[in-house]
Amino acid sequence: MYLGKEYLQDLFFFIFNTYVFSMILGVVLGPLENKFNQLEEYLRVYSLFDTFKDLPFLAQILSLLFLNDFLEYWSHRMLHRIPFLWRYHKLHHTVKEIYWIANFRFHWMELIVYKSLKYLPLVFFSFHLGISWQAIFWVGVLSTLIGNLNHTNSKMDYGIFKYLINSPSLHIWHHDKVNHYKYGQNFGVVLSVWDWVFSTIHYLPNDYPKELGFMDEERYPKKLIKKVFYF
Repeated sequence: MYLGKEYLQDLFFFIFNTYVFSMILGVVLGPLENKFNQLEEYLRVYSLFDTFKDLPFLAQILSLLFLNDFLEYWSHRMLHRIPFLWRYHKLHHTVKEIYWIANFRFHWMELIVYKSLKYLPLVFFSFHLGISWQAIFWVGVLSTLIGNLNHTNSKMDYGIFKYLINSPSLHIWHHDKVNHYKYGQNFGVVLSVWDWVFSTIHYLPNDYPKELGFMDEERYPKKLIKKVFYF
């Protein structure tokens, strides 16, 4: 298994972002989530929808997957477009060598951003409209699997399905040090379809970026503790 030169830092971010800060966030936001769930349960009896519970299981998974990825696509674009958010997202773009655990090198503020922007729509769609918890589980599994796969040092793509599914050969260009559009390119997480639809794709399957990173990266902290508390 290949590990980059900064694998110890990536291992820290893997443990911290996946377990430690997620637990902290759960404790802090727990009471708020409980209040919202109580409100959602109260409103459920007035719902005119609740139609997705009768959909086939695969259709539930696909419906939720498309919504989740649509929200993540626009959240990802915001991380690049809004200077305040880009300050935090820069950490993920300090990756110089793509390998799967580098997927977890991101600032803890991104967890707050994604949770804030995705929580209300997903809760409404998942529970208020009748999506099963099993479908939610498999969407989580697929999203994590494809996200990690896209951070492997591979030129793999899906042929004609490149217009639908993101791949390592597409995502590597998101980490290109050169922005081919004003704020970057290839923002898709699981699906590439949003990049094609909204014209943010930069697809060069027979080539590889000369350098990964971002402009003015030399000003970004190198030490782990400074990266964690970078504001």
